[in-house]
Amino acid sequence: MKKQIIAYYSTYWILGAVVASLGPTLPALAENVGVTVAAISILFTTRSFGYLTGSVLGGWLYDRFQGHRVLSGLLMIAALALASVPSVNAMVLLSVIFFLVGAAQGGMDVGSNTLLVRANPPKVAAALNGLFFFAGLGSFLVPIYLGRVSLAWGYYGMALALIPIIA
Repeated sequence: MKKQIIAYYSTYWILGAVVASLGPTLPALAENVGVTVAAISILFTTRSFGYLTGSVLGGWLYDRFQGHRVLSGLLMIAALALASVPSVNAMVLLSVIFFLVGAAQGGMDVGSNTLLVRANPPKVAAALNGLFFFAGLGSFLVPIYLGRVSLAWGYYGMALALIPIIA
């Protein structure tokens, strides 16, 4: 059970990191696809719509399939989508990728909460608070990381961070 809880906390850490990553990388993404920052801000909407979709579908998936497999699949989708971001130079394709990132995030959010409660650790309320602490930690640290690396390594780094969690 301890490894599971560490995996849920790690998932939430990367969830917070990915949520906070779009803002700092927006100018570089706009340059990458050759649009203005105003035009590329649609990525916030597409990612949010994906998050909503992933939350609804994630709940359905967790009710019907083995939860850890669903979570691993969503983590894999997020890793592949994040790794592809730096190489995309078309706005429509980037929007689709951010929709997928959002959908994976929504499913990861629902799954981490659900699976943590199902694991039923002692003091489950405190364990749930720990999830949100790690999301905040990821949201705090990733802009610092993104300020020190290139756009490509920013997204590759987040994708690579998902691999141990998937395992």
